[in-house]
Amino acid sequence: MFDGIAKRYDLLNRLTSMGLDRQWRQKAIDALNLTTGQTLLDLAAGTLDISIAANQKYPGIQIIAADPSRQMLEEGLQKCPPHNTDSTITVVQSTGEHLPLAPKSIHAAIIAFGIRNFSDRAAALKQLSMSLVPGGRLVILELSLHGRGLLAPLASAYVRTVIPLLGRLLSKGAAYTYLPESMQKFPPPVKFARELAAADFELINIVPFLSGTCNLFVSESRGESAN
Repeated sequence: MFDGIAKRYDLLNRLTSMGLDRQWRQKAIDALNLTTGQTLLDLAAGTLDISIAANQKYPGIQIIAADPSRQMLEEGLQKCPPHNTDSTITVVQSTGEHLPLAPKSIHAAIIAFGIRNFSDRAAALKQLSMSLVPGGRLVILELSLHGRGLLAPLASAYVRTVIPLLGRLLSKGAAYTYLPESMQKFPPPVKFARELAAADFELINIVPFLSGTCNLFVSESRGESAN
């Protein structure tokens, strides 16, 4: 499904979010708190927006960008500066449930708009917990139809009607028809926080955007702080 929209994925994201997705991604990257020499896993990396922006904010880090869609990763590599493509960002075709990572081998992980698509969220979160160093940070940015506040009903109506229409007009549309369904199935923030705790993460903060239509979850693997 995502292979089919890879070439227009970035354009569709900008249009359907009215440009807000860039701001939300930057907030997620700011929450990583990385230092030179550390390794970041960008999971569900798509067309590498997060990887490229994280590389700009945190010079000297190593980035593993993993996604099951080969076409999405290839589109992302075309956006990378030539001097960064091989040495800083390494792409891996992989699902979140079967990451080719050694235990305690990464310092931070980020998932932007992807966790709701995992077939087994619990297994993926548990593997992330094992792959992170103790105290390593996990930052998740995700959409939801369980928001509250004045803008939540309007956002819900927009997601259910306008986004699928744009998807049909500008792409094959399946992913954008699927979007409101996956947002509805993704649990409310409090419930997802319990899933993080069950996978041995300590929740630091939940930051809602657009009346909770998008939420930023910041957590750390349990244990001593990462070096």
